[in-house]
Amino acid sequence: GLSLVDGTWKYGSNPMEIFKLINEGTPAESKGMEPTGMRMPPWGASYSPTEIAQVTAYLISMNPKDFEALKK
Repeated sequence: GLSLVDGTWKYGSNPMEIFKLINEGTPAESKGMEPTGMRMPPWGASYSPTEIAQVTAYLISMNPKDFEALKK
């Protein structure tokens, strides 16, 4: 899987995009990216919106430099 702490957000870098990624999974194909045949499954059927928001908040808290602009 992709690193969650390298400062690179390939599928969106704001809270709503991260929420959507967790909820819906990664797209089958992404513009500008090499296909790897691997994708993150959607977790929306397994977790509630509140739980997905909590995971999103956790990811943001673990990467504060990536989201400093949100505090302004």
